[in-house]
Amino acid sequence: MKTAKDKHKKIFNITKQNTVNYTDLIETLSHLGYSRVDMVLVRGEFAVRGEIIDIFGYTNKHPNRIEYNGNCIERLSQFDIETQRSKKEEDEIKVQSVPKKQDPLQLEQTKHPKTEFQHFEIDDYVVHEDHGIAQYKGLKHIKTTSLQGEFFELKFKDSDHLYISIDNLEKIHPYNEQEKATLTHLYRGEWSKKKARVQTQLNTMLEDIYHCHKKRRETKGIKYKEDSLWQLDFENQCEFELTKDQRRAVTEIKEEMEDGRVMDRLICGDVGYGKTEVMMRAAFKTVENDKQVLILVPTTILAQQHEKNIKKRLEKFPIKVAQLSRLIEPSLQKIYLKQIEKQQIDILVGTHRVLQNDVKFANLGLLVIDEEQRFGVRHKERIKHLKNNINVMTLSATPIPRTLYHALTGAKDISKISTAPKGRKAVTTILSLREDRIIKQAIEKEVSKKGQVFYVYNNIENMEKKKKYLSTLCPNIKIDIAHGQLSAQALSKIMQSFIKGESQVLLCSTIIENGLDIHNANTLIIDEAQNFGLAQIHQLRGRVGRGHRQGIAYLLINKEEEMTEKAKKRLRAIKASAVLGSGYTLAMKDLEIRGAGAMFGQQQHGHIFDVGFSLYCKMIEETLSRLRNETQKRKINLNPRLYSLPSDYMSGDQDRQWFYKQIQIVQREEELIELRHTLRDRFGKLPLKVKKILHFIATKLGENET
Repeated sequence: MKTAKDKHKKIFNITKQNTVNYTDLIETLSHLGYSRVDMVLVRGEFAVRGEIIDIFGYTNKHPNRIEYNGNCIERLSQFDIETQRSKKEEDEIKVQSVPKKQDPLQLEQTKHPKTEFQHFEIDDYVVHEDHGIAQYKGLKHIKTTSLQGEFFELKFKDSDHLYISIDNLEKIHPYNEQEKATLTHLYRGEWSKKKARVQTQLNTMLEDIYHCHKKRRETKGIKYKEDSLWQLDFENQCEFELTKDQRRAVTEIKEEMEDGRVMDRLICGDVGYGKTEVMMRAAFKTVENDKQVLILVPTTILAQQHEKNIKKRLEKFPIKVAQLSRLIEPSLQKIYLKQIEKQQIDILVGTHRVLQNDVKFANLGLLVIDEEQRFGVRHKERIKHLKNNINVMTLSATPIPRTLYHALTGAKDISKISTAPKGRKAVTTILSLREDRIIKQAIEKEVSKKGQVFYVYNNIENMEKKKKYLSTLCPNIKIDIAHGQLSAQALSKIMQSFIKGESQVLLCSTIIENGLDIHNANTLIIDEAQNFGLAQIHQLRGRVGRGHRQGIAYLLINKEEEMTEKAKKRLRAIKASAVLGSGYTLAMKDLEIRGAGAMFGQQQHGHIFDVGFSLYCKMIEETLSRLRNETQKRKINLNPRLYSLPSDYMSGDQDRQWFYKQIQIVQREEELIELRHTLRDRFGKLPLKVKKILHFIATKLGENET
């Protein structure tokens, strides 16, 4: 493709020798149906940054980076979507045209490289620590007698504007409730009063949490023995190899138990990442030391599943496991209650039924709480009472953002499991308009492989109608209905039938999102996906592909013109994050607030709404830091006049925000070196101005060390 006549090819190859003119390549990519974006994330996109062009070929496995020197190609490489860094040199790149019938929501993704910094888009609502809620209006170059450089423009109520120096970027935070935001008056003092109220409440809450945690750490607990031969035998029977994160979590738990400390640990891991196995090893060790275990779960389905899985793992050992929930006959419940009190039951799995006053343990040693945020206030009070002087382990599949994780290290020990189990594949996520052909094909393809399908449809009133529609599409396939309004017995019967493979499709509500583990279900279809939250879609997607087969999730949507902007953004984010473990990188409101709810309870939602989640986390961190008498990190001050970026090097607003954030958070020389490599790789040769900025930071880091 050296000449203009080649521009209409459907497919072409790029090599260093077969030089493609820089301008012609950009024009040709647009002609072939590629969408120009600021950052390449999915197939069919390309980005231009100075002399660098990134392309994700429509049929390629990996995106590619091309660096020009004039009209000669100097570098060809693959790069990583997550880090946006080059990883492998290439000899040749194949580019194929994008089919015209393209998913309209597959493009325009908005995910940043491997950092938890959330960039701002024009008109996004943001929070300034000192002034309140505003709208971000972009980066502006200002040159007056008193001001010179690049500034963040913020618009407040009554069209008042503030220009914030790049040196004060850390004071600007994303505001998650975009659709409910109300701009703050700059000059009425309302913001300082609101923030003071939140700070007062935080002081009270965190002092209580901190001192309770401190007291708990100082309390002498039960000193457990080292692993017995039975413990080692039990662990060796595990059918899969532990990941490094699982091993670390198990080690941390055992060290606490053997040291005699009273444990209060959160096991935070993405769906399907093996939290249950970590819990089982702690439970076995507890029973081996003549103590009882209580595993508290939010639903009867999950109680059944845990009981079944634990019994299977323990079938070679003389350990009694029982379940207590509304599914258990009253006569059998009475027998269990007596056995619990006499320590004839070692491990009890149950719903909130186990929190009633008639459940009395002889020698409780470990309380495991699965998804604590799903229990009500009354139940949490009873849980608090149970926690006294026993080991507590909380399991959560809700991603905890880094800011919250650091803030909470003074309140609770956290083991984070973020490594995918061996053989686990990322769930392929397909966005599509709802069409009979796609639904029929998805169901029949899975069933032909002897697999099963979850069809999630949240309109319970119309489920029978939907079942009739699916039966017409796929007449030879057995379909069952499951939702929370069924009686416990009816729901249990349907779920057991599905687990046994007696039905191929489970038409259900979001009841399946909590910890359900059915290895034969590998296809998920979410009907009207635009009405689901990010957290829900992420959790539901974790229900498939849990064995060694590829999981596929179909997000069926209405026509784009029928959707709200909020629904469109939500689906774009899920598509962009369709990589394994992506729950940890989704910096979105519903995941973050669920994370906070898991730790503090949903009553904090009002305060989070007042100041925004990001600022709320920072206030938590600063309050706990003060309680611990920690010294604050030294900040590197930058002069906006001297250290604004040249626009011809990095033109994108989001990229410039990212750079200004990076140069503020660098704390060590190695981090600065890594930043230099990233800049060179993603944006090309460093201009003199950028070199000066990095040299200034290196000088300041040296001063901080001395």
